[in-house]
Amino acid sequence: MKKDLKLLQNINIVNNSNLFLPNSVSIIKNKIVIADGGNNRVCILNNCDDFQIAGDFGLGRYKLKEPVYATISDNIIYICDWHNHRIVMYDYKTKQYLSEIGIYSNKYTSYLKNITRLLLLQMPANGAFILSHFPKDITNHKTTIVNRINNFVESFFYYAYNFNNINFKVKIDKPNGCIIINDLLYFTQKNNKCITIYDLKEKKVIYEIENTSFGRLGQLTIYENKIFICDEPNNILWIYDSNSNKLIESKIITKYNIFSISVNKYYIATCGEIGFTLFDRNYNILYEKIGDGEYHSVVLDQNELYVCNRLEGRIEKYKIMESINE
Repeated sequence: MKKDLKLLQNINIVNNSNLFLPNSVSIIKNKIVIADGGNNRVCILNNCDDFQIAGDFGLGRYKLKEPVYATISDNIIYICDWHNHRIVMYDYKTKQYLSEIGIYSNKYTSYLKNITRLLLLQMPANGAFILSHFPKDITNHKTTIVNRINNFVESFFYYAYNFNNINFKVKIDKPNGCIIINDLLYFTQKNNKCITIYDLKEKKVIYEIENTSFGRLGQLTIYENKIFICDEPNNILWIYDSNSNKLIESKIITKYNIFSISVNKYYIATCGEIGFTLFDRNYNILYEKIGDGEYHSVVLDQNELYVCNRLEGRIEKYKIMESINE
């Protein structure tokens, strides 16, 4: 049976500031968590206790470079800090920085080459906004020798000062999404083309899910012991068993490159650059919208659907209703 979506709300202002290129939205126990990429912050909406983490550009405890995803588990906020190639953790109650994992490193290159990449590319990197990544009318990417030197110095002192808080052993290259299962942190890596499983108690990587067919991996979710992983360029949904980490199946279910997925008891929702889709649990299309924005994240909350419309700078909240055309 087809469905209609009724727009209930556009969330575009948080803490008296407009959302700018929001990258993700998630719902955690009535909390709306938004990775507001262009403002380099993460917003948490919780009725009377709305607040934000970070908000400044750069490498620091309370600085980010285009956060691409954020979630909350056991009162810890986990942020995929895309251009800093790390997962940052904050205490939800105190809003304080706790620790982070990851260093800019490609798992397919040598140790020496990775050190060179870190010193020459990552540490002096200037700006998250690249002309090929965002529309030109909202981008002014300019790099000078002076600000490259400044960024290198900032990075050097940050790594030195926070040495005990960072797990440098974890190789990360563009983390796109994460989930927490018990004491394990699962996160996708765009350029390393894998899902890394990190033990939060042991503080080490215990396994990596790899597949020679993986392309750019987007966001992921878990439902009923199944991990659903979006493969954007291949337009494939990979489904793995969370107990064995073995592949169950793969599917092509959309007309667009799939980047985000959400699953509940009744529905599956996906989105990609040009559209979003609502399915039943058998992958029959109930509703589909193509165009009118750039869709970067989707989440189901019972009978409601939240969609992150990146270029329009808003989170669209819909109610799922029976179609009057049926």
